[in-house]
Amino acid sequence: MREVLETLEPTVKKHPEFVKAKIYERIVEPDRVMMFRIPWVDDRGEVQINRGFRIQYNNAIGPIKAVSGSTLP
Repeated sequence: MREVLETLEPTVKKHPEFVKAKIYERIVEPDRVMMFRIPWVDDRGEVQINRGFRIQYNNAIGPIKAVSGSTLP
C-alpha cells in the first residue's frame, strides 16, 4: 500500500479536491476481504495448510489482488 500512496503523493498538491472528497481514504481501505484455507500434501506425505487472501480495493486503482501464503504457527 505504501507504493500506492507514494505514487499518489504528487497529486495531493495538484488536486486538493481529492483530499476534500476523501478519495485517498476511500482507496486505501479494501472494499472486500476474503480469507480461505488451502490444504495440500507435501513430499513427506504430511498435510500442510496454507491460508489465502483475496482482497479487493477500490476499482479506481486496478483489479482484485489475490495472495496466498503459509499460515503462521
